Amino acid sequence: MYGLKEVTQIDDVLFQATNPRLGSKGMGVASKIIASSFKSTVKVDVSSSSNYLKKLLSKTKDSILIFDDLERCDIPLKQVFGYINDFVEHEKRHVIIIADASKVEEDKYLSIKEKLIGQELEIQLDIEEAFKSFCASVKNEICKTFLSSSFPNICSIYKASGYNNLRTLRKAIQDFEWIFEAMSAEAHDKNDLLQDVLNTLLILSLEIRSGNIKEQDIEDLFKMRRSARVKQEDSSNPLVEIRGKYSLPYSPILGEELWQNFFETGMFNKESLEEAVFNSQYFQSLDQESWVRLVHAVDASDKDFERIKNEVQSALDKKEYKHVGIIKHVFGVFLWMADNGLCEKTVDEVQTYFQQYVSELTSDKSLEFEEEDRSFSNSAFAGLGFWSHEKEKFQEFCVYLADIKSRLVENSYPEQAKNLLNIMIDDTALFERVLVLSNSEDQKYSRTPILNYMQPKDFMDALGKVSDQRRVGALFEQRYKFPDFNKDLLKELNWLSDLKPLLEKEIEQRKGKISGYRYRNILDLAITPAITKLQAIKGDLNND
Repeated sequence: MYGLKEVTQIDDVLFQATNPRLGSKGMGVASKIIASSFKSTVKVDVSSSSNYLKKLLSKTKDSILIFDDLERCDIPLKQVFGYINDFVEHEKRHVIIIADASKVEEDKYLSIKEKLIGQELEIQLDIEEAFKSFCASVKNEICKTFLSSSFPNICSIYKASGYNNLRTLRKAIQDFEWIFEAMSAEAHDKNDLLQDVLNTLLILSLEIRSGNIKEQDIEDLFKMRRSARVKQEDSSNPLVEIRGKYSLPYSPILGEELWQNFFETGMFNKESLEEAVFNSQYFQSLDQESWVRLVHAVDASDKDFERIKNEVQSALDKKEYKHVGIIKHVFGVFLWMADNGLCEKTVDEVQTYFQQYVSELTSDKSLEFEEEDRSFSNSAFAGLGFWSHEKEKFQEFCVYLADIKSRLVENSYPEQAKNLLNIMIDDTALFERVLVLSNSEDQKYSRTPILNYMQPKDFMDALGKVSDQRRVGALFEQRYKFPDFNKDLLKELNWLSDLKPLLEKEIEQRKGKISGYRYRNILDLAITPAITKLQAIKGDLNND
C-alpha cells in the first residue's frame, strides 16, 4: 500500500499479485499496461473490487489477501477499509492488514475497525533471535565471538533507543565487522576498546538512521556531553534527548571527525583509523608519545599525572612539538589544566605562552602543517578530540594559527608559481589539472590566484617551449568559467592585462606562421574573454 494514492491503484497491484509472471521485476511496467488495457476492453466498472478483478481472483479463492504498509498509504482510510470490506463481507475471503497502528489516524481507525477487523494482534520483536541471525552472517570468527558475548550490552542500547528498527541493528553489525577487520591484531585483543567502538557505532547508527540527527550533529552531540549543565530551554533539543537515553563517553572513541566521515562516506581511512586506535586510552601501556598520554591523563594517578605533565613541559621547552595538530592538543589540555588549577599558569598566561611558542617556530621555519585541512579541524586531530575546543580562548588560538598558515602559504606562492612554469612545459595535462576545477586531487589552485605570482614574460618564455599550446589555451577558457571562482581569481586581472600586449607582440612577430595562429587563438578565445569576465566582477564589487 506504500505510496498508493487512489483505490484503482490497488486494482493494479492485485492484478500483478494474481499474475506472478506479469508481476515479476522484468514485467512490472507491462503488467500495468495489460491491466489498464483489460479494463478498457471489458468496459466494466473499475471501482473497488470491480468485476474484472473478481473474475481474476476467482482462481485464488483459497488464497489470503495481505495489505501491508497501511499507514504509508495516501488513500483516505475510509475508502481503503471500504475496498477491503468488499472481499471480507461479500466474498468471504481471509484478509490480513499489516500496519503500524501508532501512525494510523486513531479516531478514524477505532470507528471502523470494530466492523471490519475480526482479531487484532501486536507483533513483538524477538531481538535475541534476530541478533543470532545477524551474527550468523559475520564471517570473522573472532568478531562473531566478541559480538555474541556483547549481546546484553547491545540489547540494552537497542531498547534504550526506542526505535525497534532491526534493519539498523543488522547494518550496525555489518559495519562493525568491517571496522573490526580494518583494525590491527593488537586491537582485537583489547575487549574494552572493541566494546567502546561497538557502543559508539550502535548509538550513532540508531540515531542517524532513524533521522533523529544528521552526521553533522555528531560533534555537537559530544560537545553537549562535555557541557557541565544543559539549559532548561534546550530540553526539546533532540541532542538533549539522546544524551538522556545513553551513557555517552566524554569524547567518542576514534573522535567525532572520523565518525562523521564514516557515516557520510561509509568507510574509514585505514591510516587514520589505525592512528586513532593506537592513540586511544586503551593503548596507554604501549610506547605512546607523552602528549597523547597527557590527553588521557584525567584518569591517571596523581604521581603519573605530574610525571606526564612534566614530560610534556620538557618537550615544549625543547620545541619538540612542531606539528600544528599536536600543538593544538597540548594547548587545549593546558587550558583545561589552568582552568581547573592543575598547573602553575593562568588561562591568559597559557594563551600567551603558546602564541609565543608558535611565533618562534614560525621564525625558525619549523612549524609543520599538513597540505590537507586535517590539522585545521577545530575539534580533533589524530583520532583524538581536542580538550577545551568549545572555549573562546581555544577558538582564538585556532584563528591565530590559521592566520599564520595563510601568511606562510601566500609567501610560498612565488616559488610555487615558478615551479608551475616547469610543470606547464613538462606535463601540460598536470598543469591543467592544477589550475582547473575537476574531480582530480591535483586541482590545488582552481580558485587560488597563483598566476598573479608569475612574471608574464616568464610565462611567455615557457609557453614557447610547450608542445601542446592549444591545451594551454583551452585550460584558460575553463579556469574563468565560474563567476563564484572569478571573485577569488580577481587578483589575476592585472596579470592577464600585462600578458595581453606580450601575446599581441608575439602574434605580430609570428604573422603568417601556424604558431602565430595558435597564439591568436589563445588571446582571442581565452585571455581576452577572461579579462572581460574579471573586469565585470570588479565592476560589480565596486558598485556594491
